[in-house]
Amino acid sequence: MIKENTQHYILSVLANNCMPVLMKIKTAGFINFKKAYIFDMPVFFRMLEEELQLFQCEYETVYEDEKSIYVFIYNLEPLKAVLGQLYHHPILLNNGYNSQGTLDNYIRIFKSRYMDYSYHKSIFPHEIGIFLGYPIHDVEGYINNNGENYLLNGYWKVYDKPTDAIKTFHSYQCYRNKAIELVLSGEGLSEMLNFQ
Repeated sequence: MIKENTQHYILSVLANNCMPVLMKIKTAGFINFKKAYIFDMPVFFRMLEEELQLFQCEYETVYEDEKSIYVFIYNLEPLKAVLGQLYHHPILLNNGYNSQGTLDNYIRIFKSRYMDYSYHKSIFPHEIGIFLGYPIHDVEGYINNNGENYLLNGYWKVYDKPTDAIKTFHSYQCYRNKAIELVLSGEGLSEMLNFQ
């Protein structure tokens, strides 16, 4: 019973929050799993890893507190490509990311900065927008406007090219709706691999 409940919880969270990543149309996702629904940590992580392997995605636990586990789920090659294009960007360079750094180093630095933010309420690591594959103009817009004055608020706050963002949001929502439908009908998310 614990195993079934854990699997259902993982599938529900991934369906609601991570389908664009699993379907390779988004580089990464940052997911908050609630400990109240996790009854056995080793079982949870084993089942999460098995599910992500179906979609050839990887994950890294970023932060954990008494209530939640924050997990960074990503597509290796697309994430490397995004960071490779933006390795020289001031948002990364000014926050300790070495332009010659590896993906592992970038993730390690992000984890450190996120933990610092969580423990000490330091500055939020806005470079997460780059890791998540948001358009760089929207990441810059968010930082420059302190999260205000956006044109559109959907899967992220949009500061430029809202028409493009609306199309992307619609695509994300279609995958999300189909995945939720599968989970509610008792199917596995692997069925999404047949959905285009």
